[in-house]
This record gives sequence, C-alpha cells and structure tokens, in this order.
Amino acid sequence: MNFLLKTPAFGEFANSHEFGKNGKMPSEEVRTAEQVAAWFARNGITVTSWARENGFDPKIVYALLSGRTRGRHGKSHAAAVALGMKSKADFTTNKEHLPLDQ
Repeated sequence: MNFLLKTPAFGEFANSHEFGKNGKMPSEEVRTAEQVAAWFARNGITVTSWARENGFDPKIVYALLSGRTRGRHGKSHAAAVALGMKSKADFTTNKEHLPLDQ
C-alpha cells in the first residue's frame, strides 16, 4: 500500500468538517497531535506504516504524537513538518541566505 500523503502533509481529509472546506486544511494552519492521531484512526492507517512509508522511524512519530518531543531539530522536525504539526522553514540552511540581525 502507498501511504504517501499529499502536500501539505495529508492534503485531503475525507469526511472531516474540522479541517475546513472540502476536507482540506489551509497550509498555514498547524495540526495538533490529537488531530493527527484522529486522522490516522479515521483513515485506518497505523502510525508505524505511515512512518515507514514516509521514511521516518516510527519511534519518532510516536514521540511527536505523545508530546515526548516537539520536533525542533533534525528527523523529528522533518516528521513534524510531514505530519502538518509544524510549518515548513521559511529560509534555507545556507548561511549566505540566513536573515541577519542588523
């Protein structure tokens, strides 16, 4: 099965009034762990299968959903972005392009 989800993470939410018009959540909105867990339950997808299909360690995804980690750096941040729990970074990691305080 292919559980890769549309961008922004999950794209469409079938039969869900909590995510806005036509089941889509605006990309600017960030989902809570409870909303993500509810999406998994409604769609019959396990956290482990989603994590593996999307290249994440299931332990990281479970840690995000339980609140044990906030997804601030590295793989946990990437997983949080994929789940829609964090917005994408608005700058590159290239030092030449980082905003400078003046």
